[in-house]
This record gives sequence, C-alpha cells and structure tokens, in this order.
Amino acid sequence: MFGTDITIEIFNRCAGTCTGCLLSVAERRDNRPVMPPHEMREVARAVASHGRAIGIHYRAVLVFGDVPSMPLALLQRYLSACTEEGLSIGITMTLVDEDRDRHYDEALSAIEDADPKAIFDITVDPVRLERDGSYARRIRAAAARAPHLHLAALLSEAVMARWSPEALADSIDHHLDGRPISLGFTPSLSNLDRRNYAYDVRSAAEYAGRFYRHTEAGREHLAREIDRFMGAGTYADFLGQTFHIAPGGLVHAVAYTVFGDIILDGRNLAKPLGNIHETDLGEILSGRVARRLNVMNEAWMANGEFGCDTCGFREACTFSGIGLARMTYRDHEGKIGSCYGPAGMGIVA
Repeated sequence: MFGTDITIEIFNRCAGTCTGCLLSVAERRDNRPVMPPHEMREVARAVASHGRAIGIHYRAVLVFGDVPSMPLALLQRYLSACTEEGLSIGITMTLVDEDRDRHYDEALSAIEDADPKAIFDITVDPVRLERDGSYARRIRAAAARAPHLHLAALLSEAVMARWSPEALADSIDHHLDGRPISLGFTPSLSNLDRRNYAYDVRSAAEYAGRFYRHTEAGREHLAREIDRFMGAGTYADFLGQTFHIAPGGLVHAVAYTVFGDIILDGRNLAKPLGNIHETDLGEILSGRVARRLNVMNEAWMANGEFGCDTCGFREACTFSGIGLARMTYRDHEGKIGSCYGPAGMGIVA
C-alpha cells in the first residue's frame, strides 16, 4: 500500500484576490458548495473502493476554494464522508476572511481531529502578505499547526511586474519564516488570454528557476519537487491511479508538472473520462477516452519544439502527462516559454 493524492472539487468560494487564480470572480463569490455532501459520500465510497482494488491508500484533497471558510457543520459532513471510507484528507485554503479568526481556528481543529495527518494546502497571496499583518499572522499560525503543509503562490503578470524573482523569494521567505513554497503557474485556458497572463519577455520558467535558486529553502524544495516528479511508465499507468473528480461525478485526467497540476476539465476545454455515478472508476480510468489520452500524450512528447526526444527527463515527463500539458497550451507555448518539465528551468537530468 502507498498513498497518492486525488482532487475533488467541492467548494470554490474565496474572498481572495490572487491574480493567478484559476477560478472566475463569480465562482469565488458563490457561497454554495458545488458538490453537495450526499454526492461527496458516493464519490468517497467509489474512490476508496478503487484504491482497495489497486492497492493504493488515497488522500482526498478537497478543492478549489477557501474550504475552511464554509459553515462548520457543513465542513464536518465533508470530513466525515472521507473518514468513514478510510480516506486521508487534504484541504485547500486561503484564510483571507477578515475577523474570522475563531471560525478558522475551529475549522482547522475539525480537520485535524478528522485526520491527524491532514495536509493544509494553503495558497498565499504575496501582495496581501506584505500589506496585511493580520493575514500574515493567520497564514503563519496555520502553517505552524499543519500536520502536513503545502504552500503555494500563484504567478501572474501582476506578480512578475511587482517583484523580481529574487525580491519575491526574499519577501515570502521573510513573512513565512523560511518555509518552502511552490510557485504555481498552470492557468486554465479560460484565463490565459486575460491581462494577468500577458507575461513579458521573461518566461515563467526562467522566473521560477531564479525564484527557487535564490534561497536555501527554495533550492531544497525544488530538489524535492524534482525527485517527486521522477516517475516511470506510461501515462496510462499514471492515469490508472491519479485523477480529478468534478461536480456531477465527472472524472477528469490530470497532468503533473513542476509548476503545478493541470486538470483536463471544462476550464481547459477537455472532456471527462466518464461519470463515477454511471461507471466503475476502474473502467473509467482504463476506458476509451483514457486510452486516447495516452496516445495523444505520446504524440506531443514526440513534438520537437523543446527537444523532448533527447532530454533526460523524457520518461518522467511522459509518465506525468507533460505531453498533454503541451497539447493544452499548444496555442500559447510562445507565451509560456517552457516545456513544463524540469528542463524548462534549466535543470539537467
């Protein structure tokens, strides 16, 4: 048995203003869960059953918004849906609501009680971190108590224009007491044409490489991320165990990159693999749509744009779905300026 994370979209409300967010303003303002608790129970049951069948213990990462901001009684229903099926828990959070410190404290306690090894997946707003002392204290307090912690900041034109990579690294390192953080830039196609992603001549990959290399914490974190990325096998092997579940029980493929995960859902103009309420999850993950994605991933890995054929990361990139990431961004590769594998940051295998 080993563990792996899958994401389940349940709640998108967030009072934050991160310029790199994949969610629309309307999604962030909606207080209602996008997946009701009773559906969450069905999804948890299917995921746990699939995990037992293939020998994987799953962690259900409940996404995309500030999940702890929902009413506590409602949050408890999602947590119990996971724990009753034996799933570990991860929670996305931004902790941006003002004057709700007590609520957040109780919500985080509920998460810890449900799973003492839960992951706090915190998206940090670098602008708010500098300007708002109470927000910075809230982020540090949550990070300090997290059983397991994942911190991320989202890259956008606004962030790149405000800070050099080194200045951003120094700012975050100072405010987060040297804790490592991931710099994410996997915007959805629905967002890519917006001004926030009008990157200048510096590529996002070059920016990220300089960001990580500037601090000791960043260098160590990047090394760990590269180690985590180094899978082996075909994308079909990857897809057989890693996926995303959207509202309505729709199962979507995922690609792992060193800059964040890309979910092949409607935001990226992709079709679902199947519906978990209609078909066994194992059949969905090995079905016709999944097999087609495996072929398309191989085809895009063979595309010569970034020299994938001679790259030492080719096997790992093939396994993780980098070909599908390139396919998704095919009309934007000049803007993005990276293959989305480790070589994009100048790392040599």
